[in-house]
Amino acid sequence: MLVKGVRQVRKEGELRDLMTKLKRYLPQSISVHGTIDMLLHYGPSMPHTTILAADPPGSCSLVVVTPAFSYKGIQSMTVFWSVEEERSEDMAKLLGMIPGLDWSRPVSLHACCIDVITEMDGLVIAGVKQERQHTFSNGHFYTLDKCQLKTPKLNGDFYISSLGPADMEIVRSFWRYSFSETREVHLKMITSFPSVAIRMKSSNSLKAKKTDVQNEWDNGSMNEKHKDIPEEERNDEDTLVSWIHSYKNGAIGNTFTVKEQRRRGLAKVATQTLAHHLLQKGHIPVVAIDSSNTTSIDFHKSMGFKRSGAVEYAIRFPEGTSLKDLEFELP
Repeated sequence: MLVKGVRQVRKEGELRDLMTKLKRYLPQSISVHGTIDMLLHYGPSMPHTTILAADPPGSCSLVVVTPAFSYKGIQSMTVFWSVEEERSEDMAKLLGMIPGLDWSRPVSLHACCIDVITEMDGLVIAGVKQERQHTFSNGHFYTLDKCQLKTPKLNGDFYISSLGPADMEIVRSFWRYSFSETREVHLKMITSFPSVAIRMKSSNSLKAKKTDVQNEWDNGSMNEKHKDIPEEERNDEDTLVSWIHSYKNGAIGNTFTVKEQRRRGLAKVATQTLAHHLLQKGHIPVVAIDSSNTTSIDFHKSMGFKRSGAVEYAIRFPEGTSLKDLEFELP
């Protein structure tokens, strides 16, 4: 089938068809697959996310998400195609047709399959040779299936809830890649997407009735705005001590526990709880971990996460540009 160009995919039915097609290429397609999954469930919270695919539909495996993040200091995209099925020169022509993307300027490639990023080396896109890149994270996706999940236990001094608007500043202050999303978009991420917050009860707080979250798992209420203590009855003096939330591509991360409450297993409870909720909703629990972060790799393996496809976060520099041309500093 002759490929004419790229087109935006908007309709729900077409997005679902595209997601079904991308399942054939998992785990390599997991970032674009996850983005479409999130878009179908939380579309109003992702108003600027555009999905592009080949025109006519089904003519090739190329799928592009742009922008990949909301920071406007650099162009960003997540791109996938099957390197076994497509010629890189053909993909270069299609990439050059993406509306609004200037390949003479740096482009951030966000959570892309490493095979695709490798294929882009030396490609001429829109007349510009893509000769150099800076990789700021290189690792693997780790995924979890239901049979590997264990029920977490939580000490009675703590309870599980979701992140809310009041948590924005503390969550953002500990996020290494906070530069990538505006405050407005990050707020939507932590309040609209699935998240887990573990809070420590103050002396004046209403006592939670449960310390084992199995009941919530059984009835499916976990993280559907669930609170062991209802929102209106929680004490404002309760302290957020551990959290994890979802990203726009469906991955989970920004896992953090405040220093004073570490080594209590809180991060594990938060991660297991969110993973269970995602499995209940038909999502794939997935984390992207840099190869150098052996602590995180061991932590997730201890919960049953298994290594999946290789992933890379990089900035592609056309000839004549370099890191000094960026409008921000990489973390």
